[in-house]
Amino acid sequence: MTDNFVPFIDARFHIFNQGRFASNLGLGGRYGAFSGTWALGANVYWDRRESKHLHVNELGVGVEALSQGVDIRLNGYIPSGKTQSGKLLFDRFSGNQILTKQKVFRAIPSIFGEVGVPIPIKALFVDLYMAAGPYYLFERKVCDKKIGDAWGVKGRIENQCFGGFSLAVEASYDHEFGGIVQGVAKWTFPLGAHTLRQDRTYWKIKNKQKECQKRAREDFNLTKPVERNEIIPIDDKNCIAPLIDPLTGEPFTIIFVNNLNARLGIGTFENPYQSLPLAEANSVNGSIIYVFAGDQTTFRMDSGYTFKPNQIMSGSGIPLNVGSITVPAFTPGIFPSVTNTAGDAFKMADGVELAGFNVNSASQDGINVANRTGILIRNNIIQNNTRHGIFSDSSLAEGGNHTITGNTIRNNGGRGIYYNFIGPDNLTITYNTVTENQTNGIDVVGSFFLNSHRVNISNNTVKGNIGNGILVFLSLGEGFAQINDNFVSGNGVHGIFVNRVSDLSGDLGQAQIYRNQLSNQTLDGIRVSTQGRFFADLQKNVATKPIDLITLPGPPAQLCGRLINNVSTGGIVLNNFQASTRMQVEAPSPPSLTSLESINPPSVVAEVGGPLTYVLPGTSCP
Repeated sequence: MTDNFVPFIDARFHIFNQGRFASNLGLGGRYGAFSGTWALGANVYWDRRESKHLHVNELGVGVEALSQGVDIRLNGYIPSGKTQSGKLLFDRFSGNQILTKQKVFRAIPSIFGEVGVPIPIKALFVDLYMAAGPYYLFERKVCDKKIGDAWGVKGRIENQCFGGFSLAVEASYDHEFGGIVQGVAKWTFPLGAHTLRQDRTYWKIKNKQKECQKRAREDFNLTKPVERNEIIPIDDKNCIAPLIDPLTGEPFTIIFVNNLNARLGIGTFENPYQSLPLAEANSVNGSIIYVFAGDQTTFRMDSGYTFKPNQIMSGSGIPLNVGSITVPAFTPGIFPSVTNTAGDAFKMADGVELAGFNVNSASQDGINVANRTGILIRNNIIQNNTRHGIFSDSSLAEGGNHTITGNTIRNNGGRGIYYNFIGPDNLTITYNTVTENQTNGIDVVGSFFLNSHRVNISNNTVKGNIGNGILVFLSLGEGFAQINDNFVSGNGVHGIFVNRVSDLSGDLGQAQIYRNQLSNQTLDGIRVSTQGRFFADLQKNVATKPIDLITLPGPPAQLCGRLINNVSTGGIVLNNFQASTRMQVEAPSPPSLTSLESINPPSVVAEVGGPLTYVLPGTSCP
């Protein structure tokens, strides 16, 4: 540093309302020229801004000429060219495509020139300075859309209230960002001669000699703060594009149906097919079919639909998930109605999803899943069908996952849900309301429950069915049934009935029955019976009718039970129909009927039939 040259390091830090940060780090220098009446300077800055969607760096370069009467500044800004995309969202349907919108964020290069002059108004706490100038935002491309390419003007008025402290108002306008006005408060420290208001009393006291005053004015020019745009401008554009299928690299194709269309239609959003048979005839494997609620009747929707593999069919009353986006419901809560006057309303295929329909009054089953795998049935109303609401007989495919969730299944002539497995499929039945069906509410039969097979029946409301509320039959092999958190009420036989039928293989089947609420069944709240090896784990169930564990007569059977914190006003019944000890129940030490009752208060435990054995918790099943 010399009398005529001042190098500097400048660091600045910013905190935005959203808790985001920006910073500036600069190097520069100023040289006193023309006998100290001007200070000529140059600087270079590294800027950083962290916005919600984009973190960006920028190189800034500036030159300046500063004097007592006028200041001239010119700054250029070159940000990194990276972009950042926001969340991909549904925009609209067009033709047979889903159009998405996605905000893409990018920083804009710019150049800014400014001329500043002091305003000759001097008063107590008043020392005004004004600066203004043009700027240009350079053009950049975001998804074939232009950002930038805009001229603007920026100005500020600053008042130095007293030494080291000033207030300012800044305003700018351009066609890209519109008008922006902001207030600024500045506090400069450490305090010194360069921060004093010039030609004021205290300044004159500090600089009594003319030579000192001349030197103070020169220092004032050399030490003026660097004025530049500290915050990197970031703009965004909504990019509209078709939703791409990641498996094919091509746009998803949607087939549209609306029974209100007076024309046959071509299956586009603007001109949908007027009936399901037209959609069926013009669909292929993997097609997505979107059905509008129309007039909510079965007009032109009374011939049913037979799926092809991997198709998705959704009604307009619920959201539709496609790829990485969610299409919002077009007619929230209003479903299209489908029936078949000569068969099943829907015949499923492998890998099919069906959602958002009123499946009503079919002459056979509402939904037929026979011999299929990988099925998702969600958020439908399935009612008044002649046979079963959902029917799957003899599913032979291996390794499939079936999910039935969020449906209302009521008043069907047979079972609400009926699944008969032969292969090792996995079945999940959750969050359904199953009521007033003419036999069992939920009926799952497994002819061969192999090692990989699981059935999960949870968080359902099952009430008012003529037969059992929930019935699970396990047969050959090892299988696992999880039945938990269901509300089961007013069914005509048992609330929950799990039966392990004859199995000479010696494999151990298992059932976990937790936290179910059971009331007002005609017979048992929970009944578990077996003719093979079976482990039943019952915990935290509440029932107004008995909880009944039964070892059936016939081929060698073994029932092992764990009962903890169950409440039954009808009591807990341990019923061994075998002559030998074929029932084993865990109980605290010393294991006994009394200790079993102690962990299931206030239930009364009754022993019926042949002998049984109480064992310590964790004892393996024979």
